[in-house]
Amino acid sequence: MVEVTLPYEFVGGSKAIANQVNANFEAISRGFTGVNVALEELKAEVEKFNNKPLRDSFDIIVSLIGTAPVGAYPLWTGEWIYNARSIYKDFWNKALEYKKGSKIRNLSNSEYEAEIEEYGETGAFVIDELNGHIRLPKILHFVSGLSDLAELGKPAHDSLPEHTHKVYQRNGTYGASSSIYQALGPLTSVSEADGTFETGSVSNEDETLHLGSEVAPKHIKCALYIQVANNTAEISALDTSVIANELSEAIEAVAAKGDETLAEITSLTQEKVDLINQTTTTDVGFVETAGSEQIALVAAKGDEKIAAAQNWAIGDLAVCAQGSAKYWADQAKNNVNGQELVVPLETSSGEVSLESNNIYKLVCSGPVSFVLPSSVDNSIHNQIKVMVNMPEVYSVDWGTNGRYFNNDTPDVSETGNYDFYFDYDAIAEAWVAGALKKGA
Repeated sequence: MVEVTLPYEFVGGSKAIANQVNANFEAISRGFTGVNVALEELKAEVEKFNNKPLRDSFDIIVSLIGTAPVGAYPLWTGEWIYNARSIYKDFWNKALEYKKGSKIRNLSNSEYEAEIEEYGETGAFVIDELNGHIRLPKILHFVSGLSDLAELGKPAHDSLPEHTHKVYQRNGTYGASSSIYQALGPLTSVSEADGTFETGSVSNEDETLHLGSEVAPKHIKCALYIQVANNTAEISALDTSVIANELSEAIEAVAAKGDETLAEITSLTQEKVDLINQTTTTDVGFVETAGSEQIALVAAKGDEKIAAAQNWAIGDLAVCAQGSAKYWADQAKNNVNGQELVVPLETSSGEVSLESNNIYKLVCSGPVSFVLPSSVDNSIHNQIKVMVNMPEVYSVDWGTNGRYFNNDTPDVSETGNYDFYFDYDAIAEAWVAGALKKGA
C-alpha cells in the first residue's frame, strides 16, 4: 500500500500558511503517483503475455531433438490421443472442420491398419467422433509435394521407371560392356534366337552398391511432431484477449477514479486556503480550527481513496475478495505457456496419489501403486493422464479394482515411455485404466 505522510500538522489557534497547506496537498498527490506507477507496471505485464510467440494446433514441427515440444505428439508412432475432444478442444474442433472440408485425409481404423500393412505408413487420421478419440498419422519415410489435393496424405510404393540394358555378344561367346560386367557379373546364358542374355546375380563384394529392402536416396532422419495443444488462443481458466480487455478497462477506471479524487481534493483544499486568507484577525482562531479539521478530513479521504484504488489494482484475495487486477494478471500469466500444466510427481515408487483432471509426469524407481480420487463429481468429465518413464520393468497397481479399457490388463512388460490414462465412468461410478507404449 502507498503511504502518505503530511509534512505539516495544523493546530487550532495558529495561523495557516497557504504554502504549507499546498505542501500537504502535494504529498497526497505523490501518493496517487505511486498508484499510477503500479498501474503502469500492470500494463507492462499484460503486454508481455499478449505478445508472446506461441504455436497453433496442427503445426508440423521437424526437429533434430528427441524430446517432443510442449503440447506436441510424435508422427512416427501412429498413436491414439484418447479423449482428445475433452483434453484438446481446439485440436478436436479443427480436425472436424478439416475433415468436413476435405482438408485432411480420414480413414476408419481398419482401413488405417490395412494401409499400414501394405505401405508401412500412412498420412491419414482416424477420427472417432462417437468416443472423442483421434489417431495420428504414422510417417516413417520421405514426404513430397503434390499436384492435386486429392493426393493429400496418401502413401506411395517404392518405384523405378521402366528401362533397358544393352549387352553385347562377341563371336558367339558371352560378353558385356565393361560397366554392366562390373556391376552384374559375367553373363550366364544366351537365348538361341533373340540375342537377349540372362545375367548373374547382383552382389556387393566391392562395396560399390548399397543394397537394402527398398529404394532410397541419401538422407538424414529427423523427428516429425504435430502440435496438439493450441497455446496461441486457449488458457485453461481464462482467455488472454478477454483478460487484456478487462484489465485495460479496469486500469482506465482506476486511473479515472484517481483523477476524480485528485480534482475533488484540489477543489476542497483551495476553498479552505481562500477562506483562511480572507478571514479577519478576530476570526483567525475559528478559521484555523475549521481549516485544520477540513485538511485532516481531506487527508483521511485521500488515504481512503488511495487504499481502495491500491487494493483493487495490486491487492491480494485477503483484502479484495473478487481478486485484484494484478491477481488476475498473474493467474493468466501462469496459464499462458500451455493448455494444461504438467505436474511432476515427487513420489517415484510405492503409493502415488493422483487428482482429477490433471496431467502428470513420473520416472519410476520401483513398483507403483496408484491412489485415485474417491470423491468425484460425475456430472462432469474426469480424466487423469500420467506420462511415465520406466527405466526398468516394475509392477503397477492401477487402483481400479480390475477395471481396464477393453477389459485387458495394461501391458507394461517393457522398459521405455508410456502414457497411463485413468477415466472416471459416470455410469459405473468407477475409475477405468489403460496404458499406451510410446516410441518406435
